[in-house]
Amino acid sequence: MSDENLLDIFTEQCERALQEKGVYPNQCVWQTECGEMVYVGMLDISPDDVIKFALNCLLCKGAKEIVFGLDRYVTNKEEQGLEHNDVLTVFHFDVEGWHYGVLEYQYEPRVWKDIDWDNDYWRDLMEAEIIRFFEGSILKLRGSEK
Repeated sequence: MSDENLLDIFTEQCERALQEKGVYPNQCVWQTECGEMVYVGMLDISPDDVIKFALNCLLCKGAKEIVFGLDRYVTNKEEQGLEHNDVLTVFHFDVEGWHYGVLEYQYEPRVWKDIDWDNDYWRDLMEAEIIRFFEGSILKLRGSEK
């Protein structure tokens, strides 16, 4: 098994992907059951498709740990407990389950903060996003998609 920390690899990958329009493309890193690291920059796909891709990695591709991010722009940062309008929402799944964090950044002047795993606003929103996709997948498997 690799000594590399998946979250550190992901964060470094995202910081390298930072450009004026944000963290682009959306990034994803996962580790397989045999310890292999897989890095993916997902070009031009919607946030919903990023989540679907990541869940597919967990359910079908043998990922035992995965971290991916969605670049977002917020207009009501104070209400969301943020200092900056640009954020990367970070979804991390490992043996302990799902973890949800937000990484604030700014292109110019350059700001790149650590991931905040304690932001209640974003944790609740991101958890609801994951639950919605899992429920949709279960309905499809049962053949009863709405």
